[in-house]
Parts: sequence; structure tokens; C-alpha cells
Amino acid sequence: MSDRLTPVAQSIDDGTVAEPFEAIRRAGEEVVSVIADRIGVAQEAVKAAHPGRAVIALTNKARGSRTWYALLAAAPAPRSLTPETVEGLRLSKEKDLMAARLLDRAAGYVDEGWTQCCDAVDANGSGVLPFSKRAECWCALGAIRAAKVRIGLVTLYQDAAGDLQYPKAMPPFAASVYSRALCAAAQAMIGRTPKHPAMYASVVTNWNDTEAMSGETVARKLREAAALIWRRIEDTQRAIRGGAS
Repeated sequence: MSDRLTPVAQSIDDGTVAEPFEAIRRAGEEVVSVIADRIGVAQEAVKAAHPGRAVIALTNKARGSRTWYALLAAAPAPRSLTPETVEGLRLSKEKDLMAARLLDRAAGYVDEGWTQCCDAVDANGSGVLPFSKRAECWCALGAIRAAKVRIGLVTLYQDAAGDLQYPKAMPPFAASVYSRALCAAAQAMIGRTPKHPAMYASVVTNWNDTEAMSGETVARKLREAAALIWRRIEDTQRAIRGGAS
């Protein structure tokens, strides 16, 4: 029974809906016909007599527990995806693969050392850029930023003073990967997806800086975020296989 029909079936069972035929239509299901059970025929027998149709049994207590068998329209055969859609799924999968790698590497940084209220600190506790060779401890966001460089997602540039800096703007592919990683991290940390992408980084930072937080917990959540993306990758791969067949 479809999710849309569940409340309809309940209301019929409770006797609050008199005509199941119309009730099912209002639920958005295409009903082929409704068979009144006057001789106690089994639901399986109705299914056998109407191959290819979904059959649901509905009992109305207001009418002496009378049963109807509703024959729903057959589900349409799955359609092959267009080449453009398949290519889009493959690109999405590629981004997700990179985002999962990013989060796994960020967790590794936090395993090495963890801090709060700063992207990264050196051995003396002084703040440094997260990709600095002097960095020894990272917060969650700093670890993700350091991992961007480590896995080759972004390339640093040298400023006029000879110091390495992040690029002022990331290429679209890298920006999408980074956003996906931050979204998954925020979801793993607070149990839901923030309402707007602009909130991802602040959610990760605020959660990391929570009192009584630990590096072990931060690293675990970063790996949970990677696992969320890996599950999505599996779903995307199934869609590609099914749609391209």
C-alpha cells in the first residue's frame, strides 16, 4: 500500500469514509476499479485474476465490515535515463567521492591534534594557517580546509610577500565538493541539514567550539559525515546502473 493510501485506509477502517473508491482517488492513486467482496474471496485471488495491478483490501466497519478490493493502476515501467542525466549523476558521484576523501583526511588531521576557537595552532599554541607546516592541531573547519590542500582540491598561490595563500575563488568543481563536505559534516554534528549553505561553516565551527567537546568526538563525526556521503555514492551508482541499462 502506498504512503498516500495509509491514512485513507485507516479512515475507511474507522468508518469515517463511506466510499473507498472516491477516497482513494482523492489520495492521488489511479483506481482501475473497486470490487465489492460479497462471497469472501481472498485478496490473493483478486490479484491472480488481475495480473499487473496492485490490489489493496479495504474494510469499512460502518458498513458491517464490508470489504472492497481496489485495483490500482499498474506502475509505469522504469524509463532509461537520458545520456545527459547519466552524465550528471556521474559528475555528482565524482564530487561526492572527493568530498568523502576530504572528510576522511580532515578526521586524520584532528586525530593528530585538535583545537578550538582557531583554524589551527602550532606547538606553542599560536594561531597559524591550517595548511602551514607548523600546524599541529586543527579545529573541525580548519582540518577540512587543510585537507582541501592535502588532497589537491585547491592550489595555493604565493602573495606579494612570498606567503602561501588560499586562492581567492575556488573553481566550481572544488567549491561544490567543499560545500558537500561541509553540509555532511554539519548534518553529522547536529543531526540535520542547515537551512542554507551559508550556514554550513558556522555550524561546524560552533559545534567544534562547544564546551566539553573533544577531539575524539570531532574526528568521529567527520568520519560519520564521510559515511553519509558514501551511502549517497552507493545510491547514485545504483541509479546509474539502473538508468543506463
